[in-house]
Amino acid sequence: MTRPKTMSSNVTWFEMPEQEEKIISPGDTIRSLLNDKSLKWTTAVFAEHMGITTADAFDLLEGNLPLTDEIAQKLDDCLNVPAAFWLAEEKVYRDKLEARRAAFRG
Repeated sequence: MTRPKTMSSNVTWFEMPEQEEKIISPGDTIRSLLNDKSLKWTTAVFAEHMGITTADAFDLLEGNLPLTDEIAQKLDDCLNVPAAFWLAEEKVYRDKLEARRAAFRG
């Protein structure tokens, strides 16, 4: 809830709650690349190019499927972005998720 604060006798402002930083998943980056490259692939077409199931592709894009060495290599082959980049993105993503969970647990 926002609460008014008075800065002077005639000015009132509202203290806004801090918004949580959006945690960018490797899937968000993949979606951006697919759009930037004008591939306009559906999840099914992306899955086919990756050699994974459509369900796994969906989970990868949603950030629910951990990005393994094998998937990183497939992304390298499919999108021409080094596997090391994807593995680093995955580590940052998982570390941020864990930090948020830890902060929530208090």
